Amino acid sequence: AQIKTNIETKKQSISNLKAVSSFALNSASVKPQALASEPWRLPFVARTHAYQTQGYNGPYSHQNVKALDLDSDGGMVVAAKSGTVTTANFGGKWDGWCNSYSNCYDQGGIWRGNHVVITHSDGTSSYYLHMKPGSVQPGISAGQYIDQGTPLALQGGTGYTCNTTCTAPFSHLHFQASTNGVTVSTPFDDCNYLGNQCDSTGIPITDNAYTSTNYPPGFTENIQDKSIMSYAGYRTAHLNGINRGSTLQIDEMNQAVTSKWTWLPSGEIRGLNDWCLSASSNSNIEISDCNGQDNQKWIRSNQREIKSKTTGQCWDSALGDTNGSRIYLNSCHGGRNQQWRYGKEGYPTETFNQNQ
Repeated sequence: AQIKTNIETKKQSISNLKAVSSFALNSASVKPQALASEPWRLPFVARTHAYQTQGYNGPYSHQNVKALDLDSDGGMVVAAKSGTVTTANFGGKWDGWCNSYSNCYDQGGIWRGNHVVITHSDGTSSYYLHMKPGSVQPGISAGQYIDQGTPLALQGGTGYTCNTTCTAPFSHLHFQASTNGVTVSTPFDDCNYLGNQCDSTGIPITDNAYTSTNYPPGFTENIQDKSIMSYAGYRTAHLNGINRGSTLQIDEMNQAVTSKWTWLPSGEIRGLNDWCLSASSNSNIEISDCNGQDNQKWIRSNQREIKSKTTGQCWDSALGDTNGSRIYLNSCHGGRNQQWRYGKEGYPTETFNQNQ
């Protein structure tokens, strides 16, 4: 409403002011309504690579069911759509494993294992089954409203999750959506991402791998990874491998996935497979599964340093701006080999001395 600014407005009675305030909107109720048309996104945190082992009407356990089995090597499962958590069953019998429906029934009906159910404003409910014991994330409880991309728990092998011989669990996420107890199709917006080859309806195809674009709340699907570069030159912080435990070193500027990083407001620096850079006990900086702990939180100082939240030490290049130089944690001293830029920020304009 237009605000009147003349002096007569100040003479309005308190009762009139109260009448105006009664038109205030309840944003908590409006948001779910506005998200009714929100697209589905793959149920793993962004940049996770997931392999589909079984799809709709699959031959093993999905007969006449529109469900997906996805394996992300134990990655973080997130909400495929915004909604309200209606079920979060973890611990006790849900931590168990069974090798047939009858065996599950004998043990108390645990075939879903640790699982979460989220109800959405379009009337659907999404199911996330078989998750890892003890991995449920803070705030995931019945009645809690969560945004798309909110972490739920880690992929696991609880419930009915047989390997090929049914002698051990098979870690994967069973994902499906239902309306009034009937499974429905969930065309994923991720299928528009280059490299994700889905069918004509936007459903992933069995025996194919997919990259999730389901970024955490506060980020858009178009977020761009950036390089972390030595301030004194033009070389990047690069992983020396593609496995958990790979460490940082200086390398030529390139567009490889091992040289791209997303620095989140939480302080995490995420890269390959959405793993986090961690401060390790031997002063190395290595890539590993994200755990939310302070050893994976990094602070930017006014001196262009990157500091560990746990140790207060700075990123340091052992051999300066030299290819293959190890990047490790060292006492902060303000030298050029401890100064870094994220993306295109802060390109140096000063002239360096010849021996600097």
